[in-house]
Amino acid sequence: MTIQTVIENNEWLQQLFENLPDRYLTRMEYLELPSHKLIIKKGIDNPYIFILVTGEMLVMNEYDNGRNYSYAVKKAPGFMGLLELLAEEKKSTSTVITQCESGFIRIKKQDFATWIQSDFKAYQTVSRYFAKQMYFSIKDVGSIGVFSKKKNMVKYLVLHCKQSVISTGKARLPLNREELAFQLGMSLRTLYRVTASLEKEGLCSLEKGKITVNFQQIELMEEYLENERE
Repeated sequence: MTIQTVIENNEWLQQLFENLPDRYLTRMEYLELPSHKLIIKKGIDNPYIFILVTGEMLVMNEYDNGRNYSYAVKKAPGFMGLLELLAEEKKSTSTVITQCESGFIRIKKQDFATWIQSDFKAYQTVSRYFAKQMYFSIKDVGSIGVFSKKKNMVKYLVLHCKQSVISTGKARLPLNREELAFQLGMSLRTLYRVTASLEKEGLCSLEKGKITVNFQQIELMEEYLENERE
């Protein structure tokens, strides 16, 4: 799908980009990403502004004590990378992952900054939506969830392996542990520790460096997740 088509089919985007010069439009990209796709990793330089057009994103903060501090699930429309741009900082403050299949417009921060500085109407629109985005993040602070990285990994394995297990009796995660750590937004050291814990508890197996799961392990993981809700 082209950028032009995406904008034409979205009234909010039409208003936002009403006066956008063609030179910026041609450098923008539209991305359709699957669920649980890492968009931004905390602490890494991110040169882009991501505009969430469809879907949802999970914003997380990772701490050294083995916990993930999940402070917002944000629905479209929304902005990522804007806080760092306004603060004139390069390092990302949070890890951002898609919650479901989602669509994003990606634009270089320098292009975005130059554009809104010269387009007051767009600046007002961006400021209003970003303020609303931040408002609900702060307003919902009382319902913030703290999830163990073990739970996040179990949820990921169930989501990505269950269908294959039902079809063939066994699933082999195609990602190596470096790639999986990147997908989950955690350090490689943490992933090794969590994987070892899951293997010890019989929730998964390791074969030639890849994680495998069978039907019994899927059942055990689903039982674990159910108990975590109680």
